Amino acid sequence: MKTILLRCKMFLLLICLLYINASAQNTAAVTGTVMNENGEMLQGVTVKASNNAKENYTTITNEKGLFSFSQLKSGESYTFTASYIGYEDAVNNVTVNASGNNSVLIRLKPANNALNEVVVIGYGTQKKRNSYRCYHNCESKRF
Repeated sequence: MKTILLRCKMFLLLICLLYINASAQNTAAVTGTVMNENGEMLQGVTVKASNNAKENYTTITNEKGLFSFSQLKSGESYTFTASYIGYEDAVNNVTVNASGNNSVLIRLKPANNALNEVVVIGYGTQKKRNSYRCYHNCESKRF
């Protein structure tokens, strides 16, 4: 009876170890770089990784333009979308390899519809005669 119980415990332990090993191999890391047309690294770019299973992961680039995802499923195809103010969104499709050699290079192009206006919003009210600030209407050509 003790040997049967010991064999059952050993079998369950073996099953658990195999499951942990198999689940650890299902994930892979993906690293990448985001740069502009001139090859300059861009800091603070939002990078989103999404797949067909509706899983979304989001990160931002560091000061060197680098980003990293560590828990993506290997063998799956992901869509990487990079967005940054003043640039068009860039989309790359990448299949994650289990080998771990997963790197993505994303190049952002300046947006044609650059910011035309700057809107400053203030809260509160006061009479114009009590204000000693300058009021002026500026066009974007002046900037």
